[in-house]
Amino acid sequence: MRLISGLLTLLVAGCGGLVMKEYVQPAGVNVATVQIQNRSKQPLGVHVYENAYDCSEKRRVIWVPPASELSIKTKAPELTAYSLNTESGLGLRYCLLAFSFAPKVSSEYVITFVDTSEGCGLTAAEKVGQESVSIALTQRDFKRPFLASGASCTPLATSPSGVPAEEAWE
Repeated sequence: MRLISGLLTLLVAGCGGLVMKEYVQPAGVNVATVQIQNRSKQPLGVHVYENAYDCSEKRRVIWVPPASELSIKTKAPELTAYSLNTESGLGLRYCLLAFSFAPKVSSEYVITFVDTSEGCGLTAAEKVGQESVSIALTQRDFKRPFLASGASCTPLATSPSGVPAEEAWE
């Protein structure tokens, strides 16, 4: 009986990496607002990664309905990694985009996701007064992690100062 109890405890304790946790929006003054606009005909999955270096510690935000938008708070000025994904009709077409950027404190950003017959893509802008100014995002090479808590992106290269080397979205 002790053996079964011990194995059950190990199994339950070890499953922490199997279950994806919900995203908890930060509070306080060091935050920015990111509005995700879904301009596709499919629901859009939104995920934020606690560790932007290798996209680990994935957090589920929500599914954004077609032709809708969602605003979330994010840490600033920290580098933050995101992934957006859609799936159409029985999984026949799947689109996943992973990216990162470092928002400025108290700033507002708009990330617009589009999905057409030619493929999917996104645009990004910072709201400055009544204007929208395009910003560069770092495109991330996505890889499937073994556990929900594992690395989902190829790690960023770092400069000698330890600051992540940004590569603009093309």
